[in-house]
Amino acid sequence: MTTQPTSAEIGKMQAGARMSETQTSVLVLSTAPEIAELVEAAAVLLANVSVERCESAISEVGSLEAGITNGHALVIADIAPENADDMQGLRDLVAAVPDGTAIIAMTHHDLPLSAARGLTRLGVREILPVSVSADELREVMRETLAPAQTPAPAPPPAPAAPVHRGAVIAVASARGGCGATSVALNLAHELLGRAGLFSRKPARKVALVDLDLQFGDLGTLLDLEDRGTMAQILRSDTPPDESYLASAMQCHASGLHLLGAPNEPVPLDAMSADHVAAILDGLAAQYDYVVVDMPHALVLWLEPILKRAGLMLLVTDTSVPSIRQCKRLIDVYTEDAPMLPIEIVVNGEKRPLLMSGPHKEAQNALGNQLKHWVPRNDRMMRRAVDRGEPVMRAAPRGDVARAFAKLATGAAKSLSATRRQPE
Repeated sequence: MTTQPTSAEIGKMQAGARMSETQTSVLVLSTAPEIAELVEAAAVLLANVSVERCESAISEVGSLEAGITNGHALVIADIAPENADDMQGLRDLVAAVPDGTAIIAMTHHDLPLSAARGLTRLGVREILPVSVSADELREVMRETLAPAQTPAPAPPPAPAAPVHRGAVIAVASARGGCGATSVALNLAHELLGRAGLFSRKPARKVALVDLDLQFGDLGTLLDLEDRGTMAQILRSDTPPDESYLASAMQCHASGLHLLGAPNEPVPLDAMSADHVAAILDGLAAQYDYVVVDMPHALVLWLEPILKRAGLMLLVTDTSVPSIRQCKRLIDVYTEDAPMLPIEIVVNGEKRPLLMSGPHKEAQNALGNQLKHWVPRNDRMMRRAVDRGEPVMRAAPRGDVARAFAKLATGAAKSLSATRRQPE
């Protein structure tokens, strides 16, 4: 909702502007009066900011009188990136504005990744839809104009801060129907933690990535509609960067952030290793944990996942076919990533007090401990699915929720131990 300034606030701003020796000028370049009115509404509560209208299309910049863009700290232009004349006008505008003048693009449609990156490469500082509110535009203008309004000497260089890199956890399934997607979802929720005893605020940032491109349903389990983000990434020749990923993630009420699989069917080779590497690197720079729901097939772009994962959880049941397939996958994964820790999650079975003979045989066949156990409770899982929530939110006191809490604790400990080992 747009906040309309009161007459007293407007008077105070105008009085402050009269007392100031300098004004910061903003030029609006658009043939649409509503865009200029939006900018003026946003600027009215910004001290010492004046707005000047230029009722011309950006494609006409080359024919405007010389110097029209001089003296402005910010130019807000109405741009249609699909229009070649507008893009040429943007190039002319970038060449015409003085050094230090920022450019904000106002667009009428959602842009594909390639178009947004094209505007950024040409020199556009921010890209905003024309549907933006005056309050939101005011904040962007305030941040953009801050250096021009409050110049300050550059501080002495500080020691370089350590680069943040969150832990990547890959969750794979021995075979279809083992429940790896449910394990990935509830593990990610438990990794959020809580900031205090009575606080519902997550203590950590956790991203979920659904790389099961053909059958992924994490979005369905969280009741989040597909916005076409993954499909857009797959169609682009350019891997996504951090800023694009930050805007692409969908936020669930639990605090989880999801990059979901596309609803439309796509071939597995539509994804590339470069795109996977960019997705995981970009998210690891912004989140404490990145949980990846692996594809059910052995695709060509597995390597960047295995290379970046600090832990793999392989979900199975204890049937003979599942154990055999589990062993095959362990051999494949360890051949490509011999140092990757792999832990087995037995889904749909309560941890026994004493290992039975078949359990011991399964461990011997795998050469790996049956470390984590999640009991079967169809009623609780159905309730969580129907509500579009993780089990802990739908049935927090159940045995399944407790099992996922133990799984998250164990996974975090394994990651910590791995990071302490010398390379």
